[in-house]
Formats: sequence, C-alpha cells, structure tokens
Amino acid sequence: MTQKFKNIELEDYVDEAIFDIQDRDDTVLTMFSGNGAPTIRFEDQVWNDVSNKILKRYNGSLWETIIDYSEEYVSKVRTESQFQPINSTLSTYSETVVSGMGILNTSLVPLSYFFRDTLLPDFANGIGLKALAYKSKISTSDIADSIIANSKLNPSIIDTPVFQVGDCIPSMNNSVKDGCVKLSTNASTIYTVGASASGSTYKGEQYKNLFRYVVANLNLPIYTSTGILTTKSGWWEDDWRANKRAKLPHIDLPEANVPSNITVTSGSGVELTITKSAYYELTICGGGGGGAAMGSGTNGHQAACSGASGGGFKGIIILNEGDVIQYTVGSGGAKGKENASDSGNPNQGGAGGTSNVKLGRGAVTRTDLVTCTGGGGGRAWWRSGYTIPTGGSATVHRGNEFVSISVNTNGANGVGGANSNLMSVNGPFGDSYGKGGSAQAWANYTTTTQNGGSGYFALKYIAPKEYGTTDETVKSALDKLYSSITYFMKC
Repeated sequence: MTQKFKNIELEDYVDEAIFDIQDRDDTVLTMFSGNGAPTIRFEDQVWNDVSNKILKRYNGSLWETIIDYSEEYVSKVRTESQFQPINSTLSTYSETVVSGMGILNTSLVPLSYFFRDTLLPDFANGIGLKALAYKSKISTSDIADSIIANSKLNPSIIDTPVFQVGDCIPSMNNSVKDGCVKLSTNASTIYTVGASASGSTYKGEQYKNLFRYVVANLNLPIYTSTGILTTKSGWWEDDWRANKRAKLPHIDLPEANVPSNITVTSGSGVELTITKSAYYELTICGGGGGGAAMGSGTNGHQAACSGASGGGFKGIIILNEGDVIQYTVGSGGAKGKENASDSGNPNQGGAGGTSNVKLGRGAVTRTDLVTCTGGGGGRAWWRSGYTIPTGGSATVHRGNEFVSISVNTNGANGVGGANSNLMSVNGPFGDSYGKGGSAQAWANYTTTTQNGGSGYFALKYIAPKEYGTTDETVKSALDKLYSSITYFMKC
C-alpha cells in the first residue's frame, strides 16, 4: 500500500500513468480512511475516522465532524421514549385535508372568511396598523407629518443628515462636491463667503447658512465687499445684508510652515520659541582651546601643544509649538603670546568656552538639556612641565527628551611635540567648529600660533511631529498623500 497521491500529467506515458492512478487509489484507502489522522493534510480533505466512526473534514487547523455514525439507528420506540412526545394538536393539524377554498377537519371554513373575520383584524390590531393593514400599497399621503417619532424608527434608519453646516470633510476626490465649498490648504490663499454682491469666493443665497455659521462660531477676519479688513456687527444677518465677506478657515498641511534652520557660532542666553511641533536635529559643541606659542627663550624652542577641541553632541528631539530653547555658544580660546616679553601669560593658549542648551515648556523654568565644555589651551614646554590640555566634555542632562542620539563625545586632547610644524586638533564634527588652535612651529615662531575654533549651535527641522517618523522615504510618501487630499466644508 502507498500514501503517494501523485499528479497525472498529460506528458506521462500511459503505463506509468496507470501505475500512478493505482497509487492514488491506494492512497485514498490508506490516507483518507484509518485509525489515525493523515500526516499530510490540506484544506477540505475528508477522512474517515474508523476508530470513532466519524466522517471528518479538515478546515483550517481543525478536523470538523461531517457525519457521526457511531450511534445506533433511531427507531420509533426509541423516539417515543427518549424524545419529545407526539403533540396531539399537531397530529390533528397534520391530518387536515385542503379542499377548494376551505380547510376541512370537522367543518369547512372558507379562507376568505377566515382572513376577513379572524386573521386580518388580529393582524391589524395586534401591531397597530389598523386601516393601513387593509391597503395593498401605502403611500406618503397615508402618514401625516411628525406622527412617527424617531424613537420608533429602526436604529439603522438615518433620521439626521450625515454632514451638517460647518462640518469639514477630507476627500481624495478633487472635483466639486454638492452642498460643500472647497477650503484652502495654503495660508496665503484666502477663500471668503457672503451674499451675492459681496464679491466673495462663494457668494449667493445658497451660502447664507454657512455665512451665519462662520460669523457666529469662528473667530476669523471679516472684510468689506471691496476686500478691506473690517469688524463684525452685533448680528450676523446685519453683516450679510451689508455684503461683508467672511473668511473661511484654511487647512494647514503637516509639511506647511516649515521653520528655518538655525546655525550660530556666538550668543549667550539667546532664547528661541518653537513655532512648529516637529522632529528637530540639535547639534552643539564647545569652543576649542587656543594654541601655545614656543616663545623666544632658550627652553621655548623645545616643544609646544595645540589647544584641545571642545565636546560635541548631535541628536534628534521632538519639540512642540511654544517650547523655548535657550542657547549659549562658547567662544574659541585665545592663542598664546608669541614672545616671552609680551605682557600677560606668555606662551599658554586660553581655554575654549562652554556651549549650553536649556529647554523650557510652557511656564516651566528653563533647565539644562545638553552642555559641551570647551577644550583646554595649549602650553609650551617650560610652562608647568609641558602639560597636554584635555578635550572638553559632553553631558546630556535630559536624555529621555531625545528620540535618538548619533554623537555624544568628549573633545580630543591637544597635540604637541618637539620641533613640530603646525599642530592642531579637529573639532568633534571634523570641521573648524570647536577645533583646537595650532601650536607655534619651530621655524616661524612669531606667526603660526592660532586661536581655538568657536563653538557651535544648530537646530535643523526634520519632519512634522504628526508623521511619527524621521524616515525620509516615509516622509516623502506622507507629503504626497496629504497634498492629494481636498478639504470641503458643508454649507
């Protein structure tokens, strides 16, 4: 016996096909009937469970019973003893003989009389139709206005309009929608509504209810019939008769009103109010330390250090409209004095300044968000035993505010060595921001020392908050989707 339910192809040889058919017959016996369920299963497969005497069908992941032939056949004796006894009344009706217009049992009752005298009155009075029950067709004139309350109607019956005056309706259909006006999706495009002589975008008696709704409920500008901004009167109908134009609302698309990106290299305690809730990329670094000068002394020619770079940070944050960002950008450290005879502290470069960002929400006091300190200034060999300056640190004070952080690094330490040429340390982002100033070279000690690079603050708009992602592909798809939607207002 076999359980190979083979496919028969048109190209098969006859003798081979016959053997395959025989295998299929055997498969039916072994696979579709037996004590155990088939191991190979497919939808709507039928299996005769001979152990339990049940014919089953495979549906999804379950065997469903089709026929249960395990019970004995039902006999009249068993029916009378185990099931509901025979009802004498039903038995009487089962013996009724239909003859002509009536039902014949012990007497003849014409159907027309039965319908007129018994069935129809019961039907009419029982459900309250009364005279309507005798009509072959019911028209609207049979039912007076307002006599059927809404509570008596089936819940599936709509007894109020789906859209009412003032409802806004988004639609993928850009064509005209009866009973509605299109709304602008651009703040610079103004649509108005008013009477026939108002000169409005939508004018005429059919827009009177919309005019009333807008003037009474929305705090929007109103114009004269010549388009000059004016004020509302005490009653909307006076404005209508005066042919004023009421401004309709416009719909701001999520990608509209994109704020300008900000990049600054100076500023202390500057506050910036967020105008759009969105994802932003925040970048900040501290100032770089100034380079050391070797000086003209005997030991001054031995070695010198460049300044260290400031710490750096870059991350994505969600800011809401009305949030306040306060930033301070640290300046670069001054270069060391180039001659030992110069006043001040010869040879040693100044430390870079600290950059800081604070965040305030509503009336909450601004608190530290990220701080990046500046790098240390470079030193000549004879100053404090030729100390290598340390790079600035980067500290995130409120890490839970950020969606992601891509850079959070301390600055690099200064570079130094005997008889060096120009030595400098790149800033945390590989550019001049926060860069450590070069030390003075051996051959030209009076001209090559450099100041440290300035710190840096940048806030870059990424995507609307409503999108819930910064993925550029998803953002582009959502931009396209929203721009294809037309918005209507019911009038």
